[in-house]
Amino acid sequence: MRRLVKPEQIRKNMPKFKDLIPKGSNDSSLKERFAQFEDYEKSIPQGINYGPNLANLRDPLRVLYGKVDFHGMAVKPKKQYLKEIFNPVGNNAPLALDFVADLFKEMILYVEELKTKTAYPTDSIYSEIYPAKAWVDVDSLYEDHVAWFNEELMDSITANPNLERKIINYDRFEEYYISQAMHSSKNRRPYTKTEFAISSYCDRTYTGMTIDITEDANHGSDEEKYLIFVRDVNFPNMRQIAGRFGFRLDLNAPWRFHCDLNSPVVQKRLMLRGVYSFDQFFERFYDKIHVDFIDDLKENLVLIYNFFVESHNSYEELYMCHRSGDLRVRIGERYPIDPASVERKPRSHWYRQYLKIRAAERGMEFDKHEMNRIVDMAADYDLIRGGSTGEDMIEMYFIDRLDELFKDRLTMNKFSAMIEDTNNLGQY
Repeated sequence: MRRLVKPEQIRKNMPKFKDLIPKGSNDSSLKERFAQFEDYEKSIPQGINYGPNLANLRDPLRVLYGKVDFHGMAVKPKKQYLKEIFNPVGNNAPLALDFVADLFKEMILYVEELKTKTAYPTDSIYSEIYPAKAWVDVDSLYEDHVAWFNEELMDSITANPNLERKIINYDRFEEYYISQAMHSSKNRRPYTKTEFAISSYCDRTYTGMTIDITEDANHGSDEEKYLIFVRDVNFPNMRQIAGRFGFRLDLNAPWRFHCDLNSPVVQKRLMLRGVYSFDQFFERFYDKIHVDFIDDLKENLVLIYNFFVESHNSYEELYMCHRSGDLRVRIGERYPIDPASVERKPRSHWYRQYLKIRAAERGMEFDKHEMNRIVDMAADYDLIRGGSTGEDMIEMYFIDRLDELFKDRLTMNKFSAMIEDTNNLGQY
C-alpha cells in the first residue's frame, strides 16, 4: 500500500472547483441522468495518488456482485456466518459476514490510531467510519413485498363482482393468483424471491458484504455526493485505507464500503478459513434463494385463500332456469382449504407454476411441449435425487441473463472485473 498523503498535499492537489458542479438527481429524466452521471464520474479524482478505483456496482458487468454465486444462481448469506460489526460508539451494531466484520473492525481501529497522528485530519466525514447500516434480511424484505402483492390481489377480487363470482373454490383462486403473479412479473415487478433479490426493489446490503457509515446521505444527489464526500480532505486516504483492508468505496454511494473478493487481503483471510475458490466461498457462506420458493408459495396460497374465504364465505352463481328461461341467482358457499390437500398436489404441478412465473419474470416463452419436457425432467430429478434438484434444474433455464452481464468474465482470472475497473486500478 502507498503511504498516506499528507493533508496539505491533498488540499494542494485537489482539483479546483469547476464552474459546473455535478447536478444529477433522481428527479431528472433518464436521458439527463445518463449525461449528468458522466459529469459526476469525471468529477472524481483518478490516478495513483487517489487510491484504487471505486466500485461501480451500477455497471451492468458488476450489478450482480454478491447477489449471485459463481454459476449465476441468486444467493443470500447463511445467518450462522453473520456477526456484529464493532462499533466504538452507540449501541448500533449491524451485521455482516463474519470475515467482513473482522476486517472492518481492523480498519476502524487503524483509523482511530491514525487520528492520534497529524497524518489523518479529523475534520472529515471519514474521520469516524462507524457502521450505520449493513446486512438486511432479504426474507423479511420479501415478506413485505409479497404482502403488498397480496393486498393488491385481494383488492382486485373484491372490487370486481364478476371476478369474485368466478372464484368459487381454491383451484380457481390458485389459477387467478398465478396469473396475477405472471402479470406483475411481465410489468417488471418481480414475484419470486429470486428475482426480487437481484432487482432494484431489494436493498443491496442483504449480501452481507456491504457496510454504510451513514444512513443520512442522499443517493439521488450527485452534488451532495461530490461536495460532502468526493471533496472531503480524507477521500484519497480513505480509498487507500479501504483497499488495505480489502474494501472498495462505492462510486455511487461513497459512504458505502464493499468487501472486494478479488483483494489479496480478503483471499488470504478466506484461505485461513479453508476457502480456496469462489465456488467454495459461495458454498460455505451462502444459500441459494430459490430453494424454498415452492414451499413458501404453497403456504402463502393457503393463507391468503382462507383469509379470502373468511370474509367472503358465500358467492352468487348465475344460472338459467330451465322451466321459465329466466336468469336467476343462487347462493353458493366457499370452504377453507386444508393445507394437507394442497400438499397432496403432485410436485410436477408446483414445478409448472414455478416455471410459468419465472418465465414471465425473465420475458421468456416456452411452448406447451417444451414446458411439459422441463416439468417432467424436474420431477424426475426430484424423484431420483431429491432435495432441491428439481428447482435447481428449472432455475438453470433462467441464468441466461448472465450471458450479457458476465460474458467472457465469469472465469477465475477475470472475476475481478465484477467489482474493479481494470482501466485504472490505482496502487495499494
